[in-house]
Amino acid sequence: MIQRVSGGDTALAIGCGEQAAELARKTQERDLLATILNDLASVYAAAGEADAAEATLMEAEKILRQLNNPSMLGNTHNFLGMVTHDRGQFDRAVAYLEEGKVVTETLGDSQCLLFWPACGFAGSSAIVNRSDMKETKRPSFFMRSGL
Repeated sequence: MIQRVSGGDTALAIGCGEQAAELARKTQERDLLATILNDLASVYAAAGEADAAEATLMEAEKILRQLNNPSMLGNTHNFLGMVTHDRGQFDRAVAYLEEGKVVTETLGDSQCLLFWPACGFAGSSAIVNRSDMKETKRPSFFMRSGL
C-alpha cells in the first residue's frame, strides 16, 4: 500500500512507511504497527534491501506473537519465507513457510493461503529437503510480482 500511495517512488515510500511506523510506536498502536511493518517490509524487499525487510518483519513477528494474532503471524511467516528464500537461506525459508502454512491452514485463513501459489510454493508441504528449493531457478518473488 505504501508503494502504491507514493506513486512508485521507493525513497518516498520508505520514508512514509518509517514515519508511519514511528507514529504507531509512539501511540502504542501495536496491531497497526505490525500492519505497517509488514507493508514497509514489502517496500524494502522490492528495493533490494533484504536486511531491512527481514529486520522489519522480525519486529512485526515479535509484536504479533505478543498480541496473539495468528492470522497476521502466518502472513508474516510466509513473507519471511519469501525474503529468506530470495537471500538463499533455504533452511530458514522452509521453516518460516511451513510454520506460516500450518498457522494459516489451522485458521482456514484463505486470504493468507493465497500467498502460497503466488510465491511458487503451492504444495510446499512436498518440499522435503533444501535441495528442492536450491534447484528452483525462479526470479525473486518481489521482482516477479512488481512489489
